Amino acid sequence: MVMHPHEYKRVISYRKLAEALRQARLRAGFSQTEAGLLVGRGRQWVSKIETLEVKLDLIQLILLCKAYNLKAHDLVRRMEEGVP
Repeated sequence: MVMHPHEYKRVISYRKLAEALRQARLRAGFSQTEAGLLVGRGRQWVSKIETLEVKLDLIQLILLCKAYNLKAHDLVRRMEEGVP
């Protein structure tokens, strides 16, 4: 099934990305402080990502996924499928 571009907004959004990253962090057992330290940033940076104050670039997304022992493409797939 082919999706039209306007339908992707319902599937993939920054809100869903932020929530997926928060869930991945929690599954990995990290606090925001620990996650920030793993990628050379602070707790506030992680908090701002999770509260939609900061939007990630691709490199930052990959770094966080690696820190959470998650492949970025798996995270995107989960978002597309609506799996937290």
